[in-house]
Amino acid sequence: MRNRTLITILIFTGLVLLSRWLVTHEVEPGPAPTNTTHSAIDYQLEQFDARDYGKDGRLVYSLTAPAMSRFAVTAETKISKPKLTMPQLDKKGKTTLIADEALITSDLDMVFLRGSVVIKSRANNQQTAIISTESMDINIESQVLSTLSEVSIKAPGMQLQTLGMTAKLGEETLILKQQVNGQYAAY
Repeated sequence: MRNRTLITILIFTGLVLLSRWLVTHEVEPGPAPTNTTHSAIDYQLEQFDARDYGKDGRLVYSLTAPAMSRFAVTAETKISKPKLTMPQLDKKGKTTLIADEALITSDLDMVFLRGSVVIKSRANNQQTAIISTESMDINIESQVLSTLSEVSIKAPGMQLQTLGMTAKLGEETLILKQQVNGQYAAY
């Protein structure tokens, strides 16, 4: 019994001395990480379909794409060739957004669509309106779309061009910012 007690005390003393030595001796830090956000990928998905449901159980949006990457450092998500479908509040229409690329913020509140953005909106089983631009920012919670880029809008009986716009889905609100040019045209 004495030998066991002596060995236990020696091991405990050795651990205390080792931990004290580690605390008092600074270890030189290694080189700073050189990884950029795009090289620090947390995970990747291919050919996926994601859906988000609101607190009331209704579908908020459905997102499909051939590839998605999430970055560990910023917690942002980059999606190639996204297709985002958002049912309108009246449940009779839907809005579909496609683009070359999307970036989703870490808090999942904003989606930034870039490159060949096309938005198709159909309300109350009417004909489809098509909005084309190079960039579009979407606030998922408020369902507000906005851009400062050139925009082309084609709807039944009209064509519009503008520089910048804001739209609120479900409220049929569209604000054209500046340099608005419109014409009647057969759609």
